Amino acid sequence: MSQILDPLVSLAFSLRSSPGVYALLLGSGVSRSAGIPTGWEVVLDLIRKTAAAQSEEPGDAVDRWYAEKFGKEAGYSDLLDGLCRTQTERQQLLKSYFEPSAEEREQGLKVPTPAHHAVAELMDAGLIRVVVTTNFDRLLEQALEQRGIVPVVIGNADQATGMIPLTHQRHCIIKIHGDYLDTRILNTEDELAAYDPAMATLLDRVFDEFGLVVCGWSATWDHALRTSMERATNRRYACFWSTMGELSGEASALVTSRRADVVRIKSADSFFASLIDHVHGLEEFDRPHPLSVQAAVGAAKRYLANPEQRIRLHDLYRDAVAEAKAVWTGPAFPPHGDSPTSETISARIKAYDAAGATVIALNATIGVWSRGEQDDLLVDAISEIGREQFINGSQYTVWGNLRPYPGTLMLYTGGMASLIAKRPELLSRLLSVRTSTIGNKDKTAVSHLIALRLAERDHVAPLFGGSRRRVAMSDWLHDTLRETFRPFVAENEDYDLLFDTFEYFFALAYVGLAVSNSGWVPVGAWAAYRHENHAIILDGLKGTEVRYGGKAFAENCSALTRNGQSLDENVAIVETYGGRVSF
Repeated sequence: MSQILDPLVSLAFSLRSSPGVYALLLGSGVSRSAGIPTGWEVVLDLIRKTAAAQSEEPGDAVDRWYAEKFGKEAGYSDLLDGLCRTQTERQQLLKSYFEPSAEEREQGLKVPTPAHHAVAELMDAGLIRVVVTTNFDRLLEQALEQRGIVPVVIGNADQATGMIPLTHQRHCIIKIHGDYLDTRILNTEDELAAYDPAMATLLDRVFDEFGLVVCGWSATWDHALRTSMERATNRRYACFWSTMGELSGEASALVTSRRADVVRIKSADSFFASLIDHVHGLEEFDRPHPLSVQAAVGAAKRYLANPEQRIRLHDLYRDAVAEAKAVWTGPAFPPHGDSPTSETISARIKAYDAAGATVIALNATIGVWSRGEQDDLLVDAISEIGREQFINGSQYTVWGNLRPYPGTLMLYTGGMASLIAKRPELLSRLLSVRTSTIGNKDKTAVSHLIALRLAERDHVAPLFGGSRRRVAMSDWLHDTLRETFRPFVAENEDYDLLFDTFEYFFALAYVGLAVSNSGWVPVGAWAAYRHENHAIILDGLKGTEVRYGGKAFAENCSALTRNGQSLDENVAIVETYGGRVSF
């Protein structure tokens, strides 16, 4: 089942795999949260200053006042021309928009934003070497200087002529409209109509030789910059264009021309923060696929290490749950389905696995590294995903039997993680979590998230190359989750013991929660053929020190003895009934 890769994930991977080949194009929107006004806000303020100079009150609709007064729409360049006669006067007028007052500094305004610091981090890491910006402010330079980096700043044609080649630049900022402290800044329509040949040539090289990431630029005002982008016909690297709303007509034309990927964002700060999260998430993984899983796991680890990031961890995990559930309960898994065959049954199981890859990886990561504060995330998700009422009944039993499969994946992953983390209280909560089934009957997870009952071994033989496994779905879960747990359990023998220990404890919980008095318990490979692990698990429950579980752990897992009997009594029941399963 194919999915289109999230453009943000694709961008993060591109930056990691090809460091330095992407340039940023930053507009005024990047400095918006710093209190640096956008171009339109400057226009409105300049109209007010124009009205004040003429002792008039423009009212609330200042742009309408200007249009009625002067017979044309307000333009940035016209306003500056009317208020200032020289470039020096323009500079002084604009200075108040870009430098913080003492009060603004105390309020954290007109200082580098999270977006500026994220860009500085990307440049410090060598992932971005060139930034093109229409902004006059020095917030990016300040963010870089806080990291001990003094960038090369190209703010006029003279500097463009004398600069060292782009291929040798490490931290280069090209301020195509100039710097507000330089009297040669470009403001008026005439000044922005065309660049000096040296600056135009430099831009041509950037747009030809680099991939491009655009943020905070509307493309509306800058004719010369649009022309430079349109001239660049080379498409050796991709273009990513971030936007908070609908693109302007000029931006849409450029997106089409450059075949850009559009990234919908809430703000420049959130865009670059998320990009940094994805980049960091990929740092621990060099494999090219699946990118989104790697990025999510990397972000979760960083959030777990910092209690202040608990909200971001919550949102990351809940988004993954929602995405998986949307697929698991969507048209890709019709409740009735066609007449089942072993091939279509096996294909559906693989599709379930693919849809849940991210949330399953997050389950393991949070289960292993959390120390209790995030347990509710796992418990609530298993309760939600374990529900059956979101799918109506099917005339084919096998499709109905497979309904609990996603919840079983979730439960197994969280439970195995709790054994690694040596947290019996988490395992107890997971095994005893209650979920609703069809008819709104409240059941414990272990009553219906049972691997052995998901599908018959004949149904899933294609999963194993046509062979009929004795505990087929248990084996499939074992094989499916192997790579998820490889970062925590390197050796296959240890992983086998981890998996078998969880399934044994699952059987104990089935007894300990008094799920059934039928004389049957769910079993797995420990009963079917991995008898050496069966013996190790039993030794641990008798008091021998073992790697996973053990007597003290089991006694502290209340789900195993909630029926009022002792642990030893419930172990005896599992041993008795487990031996009755025929293979």
